Amino acid sequence: MTQLFEDKKEIRVTKPRWCSEQLWQTLTDAMVKGKLLVNVVFSRTERKILRKRKQIKPSVWSEKHRVLVKSVLPGLWKNSVTPYLVGIMDAAARAFVREIITCKAPQTGVSEVINNFIGSRIDMAPGDVLCTYPDENTAKTNFKDRVLPMITNSVRLRSYLTGREKDLSAERINLQHMTLYPAWAGSVSSLANKPVRYANSDEIDKPGFGDSRKEADPLDLIDKRLITFREISKHFKTSTPSVVSGNIWRELKNNTDVIFDFNAKCPGCGQLQLMKMERIKWPGGSKADPRKIKNKKLAWYECETCDSRWDDNIRNKAVRHGNWIARGTTIAIDTYLDKFRPANIGFHLPAWISYFVSLSACAAAFLEGQKSKKKLKDFQNSFAALPWEEYEVLVKQEDEDILKCKTELAPQVVPASAVALTAGIDLHKIGFPYVVRAWAKDFTNWLIDYGQLGHWQDLEQLLFETVYPVQDSDRSMKIWRAGLDTGGGKYKKDISSTEEAYLWLQDNMGFSKGCRVWGVKGSSNPLPSKLKMGSVLNKTPSGKALRMGMRLVLLDTDKFKDMFYERMTKAVSGEAGGAWLHSQTQLDYARQITAEEKQINPKGVETWELTRGKDNHFLDCECLASAVADWEWPGGGVNLFPDPDQARKNMEKENNKPQGQGGRPGSRPSWFNKR
Repeated sequence: MTQLFEDKKEIRVTKPRWCSEQLWQTLTDAMVKGKLLVNVVFSRTERKILRKRKQIKPSVWSEKHRVLVKSVLPGLWKNSVTPYLVGIMDAAARAFVREIITCKAPQTGVSEVINNFIGSRIDMAPGDVLCTYPDENTAKTNFKDRVLPMITNSVRLRSYLTGREKDLSAERINLQHMTLYPAWAGSVSSLANKPVRYANSDEIDKPGFGDSRKEADPLDLIDKRLITFREISKHFKTSTPSVVSGNIWRELKNNTDVIFDFNAKCPGCGQLQLMKMERIKWPGGSKADPRKIKNKKLAWYECETCDSRWDDNIRNKAVRHGNWIARGTTIAIDTYLDKFRPANIGFHLPAWISYFVSLSACAAAFLEGQKSKKKLKDFQNSFAALPWEEYEVLVKQEDEDILKCKTELAPQVVPASAVALTAGIDLHKIGFPYVVRAWAKDFTNWLIDYGQLGHWQDLEQLLFETVYPVQDSDRSMKIWRAGLDTGGGKYKKDISSTEEAYLWLQDNMGFSKGCRVWGVKGSSNPLPSKLKMGSVLNKTPSGKALRMGMRLVLLDTDKFKDMFYERMTKAVSGEAGGAWLHSQTQLDYARQITAEEKQINPKGVETWELTRGKDNHFLDCECLASAVADWEWPGGGVNLFPDPDQARKNMEKENNKPQGQGGRPGSRPSWFNKR
């Protein structure tokens, strides 16, 4: 055929080999001069779908068919407002480009660019789309307020609607020839079992994209949805950066073949240049009032070649005549793409090239950052589009500093001033790291024993049978209280370490064996106090019934680590209340104590973070041993014990009682039963 969509078309027919003479005679009776006239009629929908669209660039398509509604500049899309977005749209449409990674400041228009690209694909290169956001509310809100209005307010895109109300829901948008799915990073089910051609992962540095504890990383799950379409798929990954280890910065640095930076063209000298914060100037320097600079728009940009001053209008003109340049080269984006055909491309987009952000707003944010680290982080992320250094170290101890707390006390010997012994036991796949601390009434304490136990029987022997001699006396002491960490993973085929701990505690946590053992767990969130009682547990994690209700004690571990380091500092200074070590404490102990540092996390919160390997078990044990001795512990702490001299008098009095009065040689004093 030469004209596919004519209503009538003449087709010359010759007798096929398989056709019998009788059948052919019947057919020829309907022929006129050897020709058979047939009608070929396509429906309107078929014509629309089968018609091969003339391919135009997404930037050209957007100016023809994209209508903005909820915008500062409503109406048809205009590339002249945000000219730097043209390069991103058009580069994404290149046949060889698979991933488009954009590290950007807010208010630069990148989200609308992706919507433009999706709209152009609906019209010219259809394929199912998966739009993934950090959380469910954001996903549904964006679909309702951005994606759906983009379709319904465009005459071209509106023609692809099915006309059925159920096809326009928060769950999906069904068009005549493709489907758009919303998804959120925290939901594995919303990312699974949807083969798609196009994917948009928005704000991938937000918390939802960082939680991959249940299954694979969300970005990996999204990539798997594109496998079916292989060489014709596209994946947008976009976000404002947070920290160096954040998704967008890692993607930009490690998963791109090239990174493009936008260069503005000076209207005065015509020089293309990468705009930098240090070229933004304002009167008053570092002493200027940020609010005054911002409100009166006093900042300007100085051209690095001719020193001409750009206000916001001249800046916008310079950007309109600018271009994307491959980082480390002078090659413009189109030339680079034609020559090297990269599959993964990246874009870096700071705020000072945006039409919607004034130069004065950038200057004010920088000035605010000189007064507050949180404000400086906001400037780094939201204006410079650069990651914040992940943490600032507040407390960092060296191994040798820890060993300065050693005394002349021999190992496994209790100081004469001690009133009680406590133990902290960590639950580990290969055994039980432990520490034993001796406590004075004023919370001065000494490490008298530490090490690694192999089996539950070894733990029972330590807690219920081991006796430690008291220095310079004929007395001895056993462990009074112990805290057992119940956290842990599945290290046996049929049982987890947590479940095993619950079952063991069920038989050994009472008073009958002398040492009172408590199940302990670190709280996932900061607590108002150092600890709190958990709810009653009637079952193990796998559902096995516990014979009696069990309550764990939840610890704010960061608070106990603060307290432990403070006590070690007191020990070095020789102050009361210090945490001392016995004379044979080795470097292996010190290394685990210094395995964590106190830092400021990306949210500006002080926290303890593991910095060297994974061996911090003795530090965890020290926190447990300190917790069970603390005055906040249920039943009180070691501060409730009588003074050692009074304790000895009470013990002598108990031991000297006649048998008929309830006393016997070597019996435990009455005050000792208090837990």
